[in-house]
Amino acid sequence: MTGPDGVRQRGGQPLAFPLVYSAGSAVSNNLALALRDQLAQLGMRVELEGLGFNALSDRLAEGTAILSTQATAHDPDLDFYRTYHSSFATDDEAFSDGTEMNSPAVDAALVTSRSTADRPVRTAAYADLQRALIEDGSYLYLVQGENSLIVSDRVQGVAPQVREGHIHGFSRGLLWNLDEWQLAAP
Repeated sequence: MTGPDGVRQRGGQPLAFPLVYSAGSAVSNNLALALRDQLAQLGMRVELEGLGFNALSDRLAEGTAILSTQATAHDPDLDFYRTYHSSFATDDEAFSDGTEMNSPAVDAALVTSRSTADRPVRTAAYADLQRALIEDGSYLYLVQGENSLIVSDRVQGVAPQVREGHIHGFSRGLLWNLDEWQLAAP
């Protein structure tokens, strides 16, 4: 049943929930606003709350819905493995398997996807991962952004590194050896 404000109701209770997101990120802010507006069209009221990282971690521990932006420009395994694999279920670091998931199906899909470069095998493993996550109901991925890192071929000394965890910053990823880059003469 829909209430007079257009929000679905059951037993007089509106279908409403809080959604917290990183207040310091324009991407998170814009995604939160878009999600709120799209869910309103389906009769849901989403109450947005922008928070800093520590408060987000606390709310995640409470079970609050969180819009989190995670990204690696190189390979989704770098995010998914640490987020979902049971070996990280008791990790104290924020957002490392915050669901404390312990699923053999999820673990198997993650191990399979990481152990091959065969695209059809990886695609099937990710499909298995999606099915297992739907059954668990812990995280829902809404958007997969594209990252394009462009460096002129005149720049010499570029040697990207891929490591577990975040790839941005000056210690890993594309920029880890920025101090060694040199611009070749035209």
